[in-house]
Amino acid sequence: MTLASTRLALLVALAISPAAAPAAQAWPSPGEGFDWETVGGFPVNATDLALDDLGRLWTFGTPYEADLPEAEGIAILRLDLNDRAAEWEAFDPLFAHGDAVLPLGRGDTVITASNAMRRTTDGGATWAYVPSWDRGFAEVLLEVPFGTTPAPGGEDLSGVLFVAGYNTEDLHRSDDRGATWTPVPFLAPNGRSAHALLLVPEGHAFAGRLLLGTWEAPGLWVSDVGADGRLAMRPGSGGAPGPGWAVEHLAAFPAEAAGSAPGPFRGRLLATGYFANQPDRRAFVSDDGGETWRETARLPEPVEGIPGDAHLAAIGPSSALAIGGRGIVYRTDDGGETWAVVGRTPVTGSGMTSRRLLVGPKGRLYVALYHGGTTNAWVVRTSAAVTVAVSGEAAASAPGAIGLSVTPNPTRTHTTARWRQASAGETRVSVYDARGREVLVLADGHRPAGEQTAEFSTGTLAPGVYVVRVASAEGTASAPLTVAR
Repeated sequence: MTLASTRLALLVALAISPAAAPAAQAWPSPGEGFDWETVGGFPVNATDLALDDLGRLWTFGTPYEADLPEAEGIAILRLDLNDRAAEWEAFDPLFAHGDAVLPLGRGDTVITASNAMRRTTDGGATWAYVPSWDRGFAEVLLEVPFGTTPAPGGEDLSGVLFVAGYNTEDLHRSDDRGATWTPVPFLAPNGRSAHALLLVPEGHAFAGRLLLGTWEAPGLWVSDVGADGRLAMRPGSGGAPGPGWAVEHLAAFPAEAAGSAPGPFRGRLLATGYFANQPDRRAFVSDDGGETWRETARLPEPVEGIPGDAHLAAIGPSSALAIGGRGIVYRTDDGGETWAVVGRTPVTGSGMTSRRLLVGPKGRLYVALYHGGTTNAWVVRTSAAVTVAVSGEAAASAPGAIGLSVTPNPTRTHTTARWRQASAGETRVSVYDARGREVLVLADGHRPAGEQTAEFSTGTLAPGVYVVRVASAEGTASAPLTVAR
């Protein structure tokens, strides 16, 4: 189904400064700015979104009984995004404890948690309570991928899982893929109402560092080494931008390819949050791995209804989206320095809010809509890919530029990257997915001057939008690549 929506005749391209919000704002109507589609055949009132390695979407939601009568109003649900006709499939329909959902690998093991935790190791056929998690109201689950580089001087966390929530011991870890959980000590009084987790990704100067956002000062905590040599948490050394700073969501711009010239936003982290007794959400940036933060913008929303959080999704080397509870979509293309209103999710009614968001297959943006206590809220997505903007890089048409092109594009099986080099030198050519992860290295080494090509297979890549990037002593260039099936 497609929700009735129209393009904004004129997008509200006002960059909101941190000094003051505008006195009057002409807000987009629900659904404007993007062509939104509903997914899954029926509404599920979702509280979280997560993808497994097979391109299937998982959520915890409340479907209509008429659409899924065996669910009795509450269910863990899965949707195969590779099948256009697929509808939501319910697992463990009587399960009534879940806000955060985490599928591991191909979705054989799935964990969901809120005021209790349940786990399946057979793809959803059977579920069991996890008794070692007894600190309730989890907000977020996170997996450290195997092979992740440890933070400098820190513990190797490859394969470790984390859960955070609002309770007296905010952060727990699991070293056995979710079977048992133990608290992570804080090096300061805790009870901070945890709400956000971020693992600084590979390629960053602080790769492997864990960040924890909380609803109370100091707002942001960073991983450290405890007395026993294992992970502990401490406040960022620079403190918060001001008293009463609360962090709601965290994101990271993708790191640049190894050996490339430093870009203006390499390694930059993003946060959204608020100050005590202030109505507007704020945007913050950090260039030192989360130690210190700088406020860059206010992200106001309409006053009607429930404001909710400002959720984040990085969509390129310098681009990101933030969506508030009332559905206002903000975009930055300069590393978080300025943000502009570009549309609104299809929220309806004062009780409906926009919840989790992620970039899924084919580069589309997925948003979970939630209507407190009712079941008429859908998971929606953009009908087209979210544009990945590149900042601070050589334009392909400029004199002396690298001149990168990728053909054929779109492709199903094979394609070729072509570029030119004015002089010989070290060159790295990589493919990045929509989350900013380097998924293929096409070339890495000395290249002669002149026209260059790198032919490669896309058979191992899931359908979606990618970025091919060339980095050499002459600069960098990027080109989009669409993989179809």
